[in-house]
Amino acid sequence: MAFRAVTLLHSGTTNQVSSISGTVPGSAVAGDVLLIAAMQGSGTNTLSVSGLATTPALVSGPQIVNSNVDVWVWAVRLDAADLGDTVTVTSTGGGYFAGVLHAFSGDQMTGLQVAVTKVTTAATSLVTPSLTTTVANCDIVTLWALRSASATTPVVTVPGTQTKDGAATTGASAASPSFSLTASHRTTVGAAGAYGGSTGTANTASTGVLFTVSLQPAAVAGADGGFKVYKVSSGGVDQRVSIYYVDGTTDVQVSDRTS
Repeated sequence: MAFRAVTLLHSGTTNQVSSISGTVPGSAVAGDVLLIAAMQGSGTNTLSVSGLATTPALVSGPQIVNSNVDVWVWAVRLDAADLGDTVTVTSTGGGYFAGVLHAFSGDQMTGLQVAVTKVTTAATSLVTPSLTTTVANCDIVTLWALRSASATTPVVTVPGTQTKDGAATTGASAASPSFSLTASHRTTVGAAGAYGGSTGTANTASTGVLFTVSLQPAAVAGADGGFKVYKVSSGGVDQRVSIYYVDGTTDVQVSDRTS
């Protein structure tokens, strides 16, 4: 399990855009989990995803801050038919638009967790929301959807425990407001427990929404070792026969017969 790749989606300096598109990262393979996040400079619109053979599941949204930031997050386990597809996020209205396609390998949809923090008062110090994982070695992902009221595009310095994977930016050229959607992940993971609660820094005071997402490792089936037969014989006659199925390193008894 590990970060695979990211694709950035954005409307550049164009306002009143009602859709953005990007291709599933080229290095993604079937079985990867793809997080799809999108933010729009409006709090009144409904966002939806199209273009994939597999229907994404809504993880969180709408998350609306001060009626001028609208953020949605989806997740999907990619099948072979999804590879190379163009993902389109469509809005019922227009505005500045940014998004990310954030792919991870070795994870599963089962057990996905998300925590959300809304930043309603502009700040440069940003504390990620906390969650508690129930299994070890989860991928911990942070999404930073920020709006600056100035012409300065929000740039996030992520906490030292994280790796920054990419940022989609949008906004008017040399005018306000400006938006950025940054994707990062925890560099090392370990035992089940509390994650998040880390402080990142924006270069300009911003409002917005922060997400911490936990992706559980994919279940790994035990190796098929076939069957084992144990016999206890006396005088050429089998007195007891036990049959076991070997699942990985575990012998599972399936029959036991005593004559």
